[in-house]
Amino acid sequence: MKAVLVALPERDAFALTLFVGKVLEGWQCDAADLAHPVPAGDLYVVDMDAWLARHGRAQAGAELAALVGERPAVLVGNVPAQVAAHGAPWVVLPRPYGAQSMRSALEEAWTARARPTAAPADVAPAPAEVFFSTSAFGFSTAEPMRVAQATPPPTLGEGPCRSRPSAPAWTARRTRPAAISCASWATAWRSPGRSRWA
Repeated sequence: MKAVLVALPERDAFALTLFVGKVLEGWQCDAADLAHPVPAGDLYVVDMDAWLARHGRAQAGAELAALVGERPAVLVGNVPAQVAAHGAPWVVLPRPYGAQSMRSALEEAWTARARPTAAPADVAPAPAEVFFSTSAFGFSTAEPMRVAQATPPPTLGEGPCRSRPSAPAWTARRTRPAAISCASWATAWRSPGRSRWA
């Protein structure tokens, strides 16, 4: 990864190059002045005091956007309100600043850099009808059969409340035989030729 130090004083650029090489593994710095084209980089550290002196307050924001775009940047020094309003991934670092402040600003800018996101996949709706072949059942038709998709049964707490079905009507009409007294049973048993249940 490369950090481009834009218009920083020579002493500050040298110190920041050593600092970045020590605390940010895999990073290197490339110092650039405003008298020459600024090289491309993954992150920019811009001295805004020198930038404003070069481009003026009216054009500073547009020129900075043309250089940096949406890449992460740490803007050091006096930053105009319209530039500071850009927000992430541009981080404002006022002067004076220390090593820890610079490190936090670099990490914040790099963390907030724009990341492309994949578009959500389209989910096809469930078909209202289901087609299947009848050959698996031992017969075939000219066209595949069309069956309406079944509606799932209501879950617990859903659907109309239904009472328990009543007993069949024939059970209400079923009658039990009349009770037979002990005396009638004894008489029927002793009398030949008579019905046992008379």
